[in-house]
Amino acid sequence: MAAPSAEEKKQEVSKSPLGQVQLQNAKATASVIIHLFGACVTSWTVDGEEQLFVSSKAKLDGSKAIRGGIPLVYPQFGPGKMKQHGFARVYSWTLQKQESN
Repeated sequence: MAAPSAEEKKQEVSKSPLGQVQLQNAKATASVIIHLFGACVTSWTVDGEEQLFVSSKAKLDGSKAIRGGIPLVYPQFGPGKMKQHGFARVYSWTLQKQESN
């Protein structure tokens, strides 16, 4: 089975009910999708090619941290006094300001 294309990946990620932010460079050659739940980067595409792995087992419904991508791990990595990998990756974040060029 072939890996999903960048476009298929974007469609899958966009099904999330949690909200997300998509950024694109001025030349439209690179883009990134950041989920507001956990501030997790779930897609990074360069010249139409996906650069990140997000597990097919990832829950995109807010029931647990997103499995894969680039997570926001704070204030600790691994097990410790707090939840594994800290609390930041299981909180909902908001976009405070949006600017255009």
